[in-house]
Amino acid sequence: MIGLNYNLKPTWTKYDWAVYSGPETSSLNTFGIANDQYGIWILNGSQEYLNGGPTKLRGAVQGMGMNINTNENHGSGEGPDQTLPTGKVWQKIYGPYLVYANTGTSHTALLQDAQTKGAQEVAAWPYSWLAVSESVYPRNRGTITGTLKIPGQSTANAQIVVADPGMDWIFQGAMNYIYSTQADANGHFTVPKLRPHTYTLYAYVPGVLGDYQLGNVTVTANTTTDLGTLTWNPPQQQQRLFRVGTPNRSAGEFRFGNLPRQFGLWFRYYDEMGSDELTYTVGSSTNDDWYYAQPVVAGPDGLYHSNKWNINFNLPAVPPNPCTLTVALAGASGLGAFHVYVNGTDISPDTYRGVYTSDDAALYRDAVLRGEYQVYPITFDASLLHAGQNTVSITVRKSGSGTYTGERPVWPAYGIMYDAVQLEAGAQTTNTLLSQGRAVTTSSSDGSNTSGKGNNGSTADRWSASTSTFPQWWRVDLGSERTLRSIVTHWYQNSTIAYKYKIEVSNDDAKYTTVVDKTKNTTPGVSYDTLPSTTKYRYVRVTVTGSSGGAASFYETQVYGD
Repeated sequence: MIGLNYNLKPTWTKYDWAVYSGPETSSLNTFGIANDQYGIWILNGSQEYLNGGPTKLRGAVQGMGMNINTNENHGSGEGPDQTLPTGKVWQKIYGPYLVYANTGTSHTALLQDAQTKGAQEVAAWPYSWLAVSESVYPRNRGTITGTLKIPGQSTANAQIVVADPGMDWIFQGAMNYIYSTQADANGHFTVPKLRPHTYTLYAYVPGVLGDYQLGNVTVTANTTTDLGTLTWNPPQQQQRLFRVGTPNRSAGEFRFGNLPRQFGLWFRYYDEMGSDELTYTVGSSTNDDWYYAQPVVAGPDGLYHSNKWNINFNLPAVPPNPCTLTVALAGASGLGAFHVYVNGTDISPDTYRGVYTSDDAALYRDAVLRGEYQVYPITFDASLLHAGQNTVSITVRKSGSGTYTGERPVWPAYGIMYDAVQLEAGAQTTNTLLSQGRAVTTSSSDGSNTSGKGNNGSTADRWSASTSTFPQWWRVDLGSERTLRSIVTHWYQNSTIAYKYKIEVSNDDAKYTTVVDKTKNTTPGVSYDTLPSTTKYRYVRVTVTGSSGGAASFYETQVYGD
């Protein structure tokens, strides 16, 4: 099989044919190979028996070409061995899955035919014809449904995992069963065809560090268990000083992270940057200025290079204690320990100096999006920061001062793949709704659609400006200066009307500072806006500068913080 190298040229490598089993793949149950005449596929009616959850790499990454998506799935992020307690008898059904061959006149048509057949297998699961007892292979299944909510944040596309209690679901499945799905735009989810059992429900949300867990979820045969609204208020600190990337267990938003899996992609960083340090400036740099991976690679000089990556950021004042830098990794290869410096001081805990990150083999096996998800919070004293410009630096450890001779090595010595880097300060807190019922003034109101209906806690009524002329504004007084983190605006007819707007903040109701500028917005929908949390404010003003239809109007604006 021919893959790609980092210059998008053909190369022979088995790893470029692995795929991700998460939301990036449009058909999770259909895997195979085809030319324009013949195709051969493995079709899974379910993935319940497979090792690992929705972030797992799957595909022909080792062995024969048809060793696809089966059993323990050797390769990137394989996971630890599991052992049975003394006296326990293990039994588990792997499969069944369909090996499907087809013929045609184009590889696209062959894939579409296989996907159609694969959907039929999913619909038929669990198979009635399988001659195994109900206790081992139950035909009578249950369903879980519910809605995940986070105060002040969107839960769209939340990843839901249903698995045994107390297990690392990234790898669970070698001795157990695991199920997953993706929530809709409102955080609603349904997980069907579950084996009767008592599970833990796990969830993570794009844009939110950490995960949610709900234990003792009992599934009964031929029954739908409605969990209702599950409210998750992730702990956070009072101030977020910066965040690079989006916590989503993927490096896809960074430079080269959107490219196909391909051999040698890690060389691109060195070929573009050379031995220069990388500098990311908060407020002006973009995700494209931060590479998907920080590798230790060999250069033409015969040396292995571990460049320093710097994050520059400005602070109005020294923040409160404690400070926590969280480095969330989408993967780490070659036992690639990293060190973190704040304004030149190494803040890496002592354990980091002798204990390496987990080696998931993903980077040097051509993974781009992810391997094993790992999170490293590092706490330090705020006295290391100062008003004005500050720098956080990250280096990946080299193995001594090794060199190489001959041809350039074909893999990185070490390396880490980034999910996100975040710096917070202050005491632990959670998001609180600050604006409901507070005093409001507006530029105008239309009849019964008065200003107070914009923050009365109900989306059954609304505020509306009295005219379709713009701009129009709505302002809430929080009563005192508060730390602000997010604003959610439930716009009127938000499925069809797009509103252009900006959010401004003030402490004297005279001088306002713009903290969100969406005056060019063309997308309908509920708005979720994150605010800077390094300064406290009392007044919040939403100024609507235009819409795709009608006057400025929303059902509810909710300001969150503490």
